[in-house]
Amino acid sequence: MHSIPSNPAPVLPPSVAASIWRGDCLVRTQLACTPTGWEALDCELPGKGWPSQCLTEVLQPQAGQLEWRLTAAALQQHSLQKKAIVAIGPPLPPHASGLAQQGVAPEQFVWINTSTPQDRLWTLEQLIRANAAGVLLAWLPQASPEQIRRLQISAQQFEGLVFLFRPSSGQHQASAAPLRLLVHASRPWSLQLQIVKRRGPAHTGTLDLPAAPRSLQAFLTPRMLGNAIATPSSAPLSAPSSSPVRHDTTLGRTAAPSAEHADRATAQH
Repeated sequence: MHSIPSNPAPVLPPSVAASIWRGDCLVRTQLACTPTGWEALDCELPGKGWPSQCLTEVLQPQAGQLEWRLTAAALQQHSLQKKAIVAIGPPLPPHASGLAQQGVAPEQFVWINTSTPQDRLWTLEQLIRANAAGVLLAWLPQASPEQIRRLQISAQQFEGLVFLFRPSSGQHQASAAPLRLLVHASRPWSLQLQIVKRRGPAHTGTLDLPAAPRSLQAFLTPRMLGNAIATPSSAPLSAPSSSPVRHDTTLGRTAAPSAEHADRATAQH
């Protein structure tokens, strides 16, 4: 029996080789990305951060608890760049004081309270097409795969970030979003995150992300923190201002002083 000689792999021109993506590697992207605030998460994402010109789908057990902590660093960075941040249909009124402490200027934050899922979809699609903000956050628990596919096509022309928040029950549904994350709370003040889908090899691990706000760390005991300490970020949040925070009730409630509301307040910033 004669063995079949193996042909050597062809040598490609550098310009061609650079444009080829192998499935066992993270895609090399030229798109602008925003650091997430956690180095461990950045290292697992193509472009080392939240990607622009596409959808990022966040799946979670209950809406209204983890979104603001997950996106806090990105919101602050875009707020510093004087870009609008638009929240479409959040399940709870945005906590204006908490967002301000995280570096989000109230005058750059827009809250759109839509009444129906169809209104949310239409509003999000129009804002994407208009390229009208730095960050769009939309709560779309009932979006179908066809609707998400249409949003993804539109988002390819959007220069900012688009986050879709959906229930974790949609994890096994088809989705055109290039980045899909499953997030839930683990220890107090920590987020446990799984990368369900990304442009690269499958991710099988779980990331434990400390998420205690810097503005509260001086007031939280080790027991309350659950040993969760802040992780150095490639784009760290700025220190809280020494001047009093303005309680802008036009965006939501003022900060709740009682201890039992502390986690919910932080979940909204």
